[in-house]
Amino acid sequence: MSVPSRYDREEREVEFARALAFSDGVFAFAITLLVTTIDVPDLGDDPTEQAVVDALVDRLGSFGTFFLSFAVIGLLWINHHRLLARVRGLTMTAMWLNLLALAFVVLLPFSTELLGRYGDEPGAVAVYALNLAICAASYTLLWGYCARNDLLVEPLTRRQLRQELVIRAWITVGFLASIPIAFLVDTGVAELSWLATSLTQRWLIARWLPDDEP
Repeated sequence: MSVPSRYDREEREVEFARALAFSDGVFAFAITLLVTTIDVPDLGDDPTEQAVVDALVDRLGSFGTFFLSFAVIGLLWINHHRLLARVRGLTMTAMWLNLLALAFVVLLPFSTELLGRYGDEPGAVAVYALNLAICAASYTLLWGYCARNDLLVEPLTRRQLRQELVIRAWITVGFLASIPIAFLVDTGVAELSWLATSLTQRWLIARWLPDDEP
């Protein structure tokens, strides 16, 4: 039996729903794994109050990267739903692009733990930034493929297509730009640039797509 080349919502709702459910499961698994990046301190059978406080203080960096990555994966999940809400069908190519992006979503707990342990090292910051950049680029490719292959519910003009591609690629560019900053300037400045990238993306959305989903 041949494999369908395209899964449309109305004609093959079960297959389309399975693709969405699988993606949701991967996001849920990745976001749950984040908590394993925070080690419970082993302080023996009778630790002092100060020892407990010191151990928790030592893990503040891990808690910070946990909440950062929780927010990042949550935003990726929200954007994933917004993207597929505008898609009326999936081809096999679109499904492979979705799998590519999910692979880097699952990798986020590893890069999160690396950042939490060695956040002052440029290499750890670079791995985390590269992970996010590739993940964002994969979803940009998926959206671009759907837009150019008539898989969106509402077709876009050339101007709208260019604007949305710039907005979606902005996260990739911003995280990639933070890598040389980490090595040449400071890891703290590189991490602050991630916030600047997110804020400027929101500005671009408000400027170019005030009545559209990001």
